[in-house]
Amino acid sequence: MEAQRISLSQIHAAQLELLQEETDTCTRSLDLKLQDLRHQSGQGEQSGESASASVELQRLKAEAQVKQLQLEESHRQEMERLRGHYQQQAAEIEERYATELFVLQQRLQETTGAQTYYR
Repeated sequence: MEAQRISLSQIHAAQLELLQEETDTCTRSLDLKLQDLRHQSGQGEQSGESASASVELQRLKAEAQVKQLQLEESHRQEMERLRGHYQQQAAEIEERYATELFVLQQRLQETTGAQTYYR
């Protein structure tokens, strides 16, 4: 049971790490686009191009927010799925152990009853 808890925490840690890496990758990509747009607007381009860069910047910010929300929702759903899976496993193991304990108690009673009879 303890090994399963350790395994579960390792799985969760690995998934969180993967989601964080994906988030970091998206963030870096958007940061590079943002830097490029700032560089373009900072070079004194015409106001029409600067306005276009501003619109593009707003679009990228909105895209980054949407990606972040999607990642968070994906993570939430995965955690719910894992929680349900491990709760089901725990219930099955608990039932199996309870049955095994009952059988062992019966054997013990049979054994101690038989020993008492022969004394």
